[in-house]
Amino acid sequence: MMNNTELIDLLNKHPIINKELNDMFCGNEEVIYRWMTKPKMPLLGRTPAQVLLVDSELVMDMLYQIKTGDMS
Repeated sequence: MMNNTELIDLLNKHPIINKELNDMFCGNEEVIYRWMTKPKMPLLGRTPAQVLLVDSELVMDMLYQIKTGDMS
């Protein structure tokens, strides 16, 4: 599991996703950490942090779906 410092470093490499997460979760770092490190079914049981290491578009797509309510 990724620690908070590692997650911050990862998100700093992806400023658009970092901004979306901060907007979505009102800058609450604890909530962002939990969301990023909890496995998600749309990501085939992987965590957003794991997926972000290899495919940032999948994480961005998931954030967009949540933002727009499109869970198809």
